[in-house]
Amino acid sequence: MFISKSFLSSKSFIKAAAIHTELCERLYQEQTVQLIALDVALSNLDSHCRSIIEVHEVFNALSEKEISKQDMLIKSLPIDIEIIRNISVHPELLKSAGITVDSQKSYSLADFVSLDEFTTLAEKGRDSYGQLSRNVQELENTVQYVKLGTETLKKKKYNNNFPKMENTLIQIRERFTKLRKHAETIERDLSRVQSKISEILKSNVRSLSSQLISTFEALAEYHTKEYLPDMQGIDEWLREQVAFFVKCKNITTSTMISSLQQISHLESTIAGIPGTLSTLKSEIKIKAQEFKQLSNIRQMPIAYVYMLSR
Repeated sequence: MFISKSFLSSKSFIKAAAIHTELCERLYQEQTVQLIALDVALSNLDSHCRSIIEVHEVFNALSEKEISKQDMLIKSLPIDIEIIRNISVHPELLKSAGITVDSQKSYSLADFVSLDEFTTLAEKGRDSYGQLSRNVQELENTVQYVKLGTETLKKKKYNNNFPKMENTLIQIRERFTKLRKHAETIERDLSRVQSKISEILKSNVRSLSSQLISTFEALAEYHTKEYLPDMQGIDEWLREQVAFFVKCKNITTSTMISSLQQISHLESTIAGIPGTLSTLKSEIKIKAQEFKQLSNIRQMPIAYVYMLSR
């Protein structure tokens, strides 16, 4: 009777342990799959980030060159104007060009240029390229934001509990094996007791000997004091590990959701950059045509020297 109770208790422990062991294994596998999925998402983000950085670097070189050139022309316009004011035009050159002038008056290159128009154009260019520079800088900030966000996500530790979970799973399997061995021993002892009792009943013996009863009681007591406490301890320990794995799963899930949201935001930001790049490239080309006359005054002295040499 006592051995039978031990057997029922051991069966109960085994059933619960099997459920708990399987649950821990599943929670671990689910977290592994989650981190694999997150790693794939991070790899894609990193690839997209590197690609957009390369494209932006090419654009940045172009925009910096064009904006710097126009900025230099705008800032140097007063000096360039002063230079052409100090360059006198040879009278013979004017005659050969069919230009009627006052012979008593000295003419400079500045007399043949609408300086007000150039000054107005320079002011307009200063405002226009100022806005373009701000737009380019805004794009630069966006690219740096994506780069920093991607690097931060790549360096982030997503679950520091994996080594502990892996080690715990090894212990879970070992203790579950030990639990089964205890249960098998109790089941084997019960089978032997039942077999012995069956033999006695078949031999028409009406009662068990006191020695046999003492043997059965000693065996039951051993089960009660040795196997069952150990099995109960393993059962309690397994329940604690289930709680640990559930906690890890919650942390992993929360971290993954947060990280995927950040990845999604960065991917969305990256997706908008090519359109911005295209718009800015178009603006640079349009403005280069719109303000290309600003270089005319700077080129006038060179053109004048060339004409004199002819």
